[in-house]
Amino acid sequence: MRIRMELLSDALAGSGEALAGTVDRDIAFDERGLPFIPAKRIRGVLRESMNELEFLGLAETGTTEALFGVPGTSASSPFRIHDGRVENAEALASFLDSAKKKNELAAIFSPRIVLDCFSYLRAQTSVEDGVAKENTLRISRVLKKGQVFHFEADCPAHYRTALKAACASTRAFGTSRNRGLGEIRMFCEDAPEEGPEFKSQMTFDSQASEDTVYEMPVSVHSLSLLIASDRVGENGDSGGYIPGSFLLGALAARYLADKGMKSASNPVFERLFLSGETIWCNLYPVPDGNSSDRYAPAPVSIRKDKNSDRFFDLACSEEFEEEEHVGLGELFLSQGGNVHSPRMTVQYHHRRAADPAYGRALGPEADIPGNGDKGTFFQFQALEGDQFFKGSIIGFLEDLKTVASLLPEDGILLLGKSRTAQYGRCRVSLFSPTPLLHEEDDVWEDGGTFIFRFISDAILLNENGHPEPNPRLLAKEVARILQVPGKISVDETRIFVGRHLVGGYLGVWNLPRIQFPALAAGSVIALRNESGKSLDMTRLSLTGVGLRIAEGFGRLDWKNSDDMERTVRISVKKQPEDSKDFVQEEAKSLANELLRRNFRKELKKASREAASSAPVLPGSFVGRLTAIVRSASSFEGLSGMLASFKGKPAGNSLKRISDKLFIDRETLVVNKENFRKKAAQWDPVSRIQILRNLRFPNTEVTYDDFREFAIVFLSALKLKGRRNVS
Repeated sequence: MRIRMELLSDALAGSGEALAGTVDRDIAFDERGLPFIPAKRIRGVLRESMNELEFLGLAETGTTEALFGVPGTSASSPFRIHDGRVENAEALASFLDSAKKKNELAAIFSPRIVLDCFSYLRAQTSVEDGVAKENTLRISRVLKKGQVFHFEADCPAHYRTALKAACASTRAFGTSRNRGLGEIRMFCEDAPEEGPEFKSQMTFDSQASEDTVYEMPVSVHSLSLLIASDRVGENGDSGGYIPGSFLLGALAARYLADKGMKSASNPVFERLFLSGETIWCNLYPVPDGNSSDRYAPAPVSIRKDKNSDRFFDLACSEEFEEEEHVGLGELFLSQGGNVHSPRMTVQYHHRRAADPAYGRALGPEADIPGNGDKGTFFQFQALEGDQFFKGSIIGFLEDLKTVASLLPEDGILLLGKSRTAQYGRCRVSLFSPTPLLHEEDDVWEDGGTFIFRFISDAILLNENGHPEPNPRLLAKEVARILQVPGKISVDETRIFVGRHLVGGYLGVWNLPRIQFPALAAGSVIALRNESGKSLDMTRLSLTGVGLRIAEGFGRLDWKNSDDMERTVRISVKKQPEDSKDFVQEEAKSLANELLRRNFRKELKKASREAASSAPVLPGSFVGRLTAIVRSASSFEGLSGMLASFKGKPAGNSLKRISDKLFIDRETLVVNKENFRKKAAQWDPVSRIQILRNLRFPNTEVTYDDFREFAIVFLSALKLKGRRNVS
């Protein structure tokens, strides 16, 4: 279902951010400049409305807690709502993304200019004894009234009538909603059906052997903000990737919902989600949904020269001189040497005090009567929406068929934390599995050194069965898997590792998982084969090392040390420019508005330049002419008013600047054709070939454009006269 919100007044859906020196309270908007309304702002007011309906006897007792959950408990509520997007958001986003790839359009369609189309700055202050109080001026960015936002929502069928009543009774939201802002009209509507392009299209090998292990590629498109992390000590912050355990948990929940909780003990469930026979690999960020490259955490051993753009790998066996260098940080590197970093954002939230009389978060130290919840303010880092992540699921073909059957037709799953509002909405796509075949050259020769890189975090156990992030334990684990115990040694000169704690959460028990110290993804360790024979690496490629293998932990890749080069090529992959008509019909209104704004900007610039070379005229004349220009409504109307200047001193003054204002010296008539020809040089539609081939509404130069040109010109002329006097 979908909730539609219409703004009946300006509104401030606060983001918690500010723009130093300019904006004290800002709204939420994405990287394109398109505003959105955080779902938690609406979930809160809907809960208040439902609570009021209960109090008035217009809803069944207990509906609020049943639908929205009980604060402070671990149980998830059945009602889920996602960020409100401005109408035609997808078409607008597609248009702005395409414009950003074209150098000549990037400045015209910049995020700040786009944002100004949907919002404006509003000032307010406190008044005492009829004058403004000192240090109370506040500047807020507010959404313009008349806009429409849509919220995707999920609600059990038997609660939809109650939810519709709550929407209808909600009259305001956001900051200062009791001071004139945030008046709205809300109602529920059916969500539009999504096309078949979102369904996963797969084929399965009908001739597959039961013993063949397959890899099924997975792509995730985050449709909203995402909090995804299984590391401990991050204060709720998201990591830069989606752990495989998150996808495992989401599909395990769908399996149990379909088959019943008793199914958790059957062999199929155990094989899919518990035993490690099916491996759910982590999903790492990629630049776009069409990317064919596989990305993984950048090796810790790769460094950048501080004094140049050169990269090198310390794990290489070549001798080298000491150099000043820095690490890459938490970047993701493809096999082709392209780097990518996911977009992150800081989110701010608050929980109001239990007593509705306060209407805000007071904090635990607030001195108020009673022992009720005083509310709190909190913040954390999240992955921005509209990003792509890719990984895979490894297992036997029949098991992968079962996994594919668990995915909804539209591919929509809720992943990560805080899924009931604002976060976690993703579209998951599965692709045709391919067999993991043995590569002829994937053999570890006796006496050879392989460089192992951790693709994911690894939890290794020491001889006492305790987890220990000791890189030397990798040699024992690899030797065990390859069945050559004690025959693999560590090159002590080439160990580059990171360490941290990993945890997680068991939703079925509503308990946090045991915390384990782990070797971090990207760690690099050199191992030497001392077994006296060549080793087939197939067994290692089909599994991981350490604990929690089924959740994607302990994944490795490797390469022969002799094949490594000292210098590493790393680049940022550039997106190809889209040459087709990139403006969809739904986006033409915004495109036209942005082009008009850019045109007006160029027009004002030209008028100031014209004023700089114009003669200084009396201030009284300039003021009189400004009033006439303002009052006229057309070129003809202005020409008629100027006719009264003929034969008078004002007419002589006007002739001195007539060429600047496109006015005929003899007749004092405005030559609108000359103005339009000149204005065409300032109009981006006329100057940029890409835009020239498109048709935009209302692109004709009008008297309003001339009025703005003339007023800016006369204002600059008046200021010039004042400066000359001083």
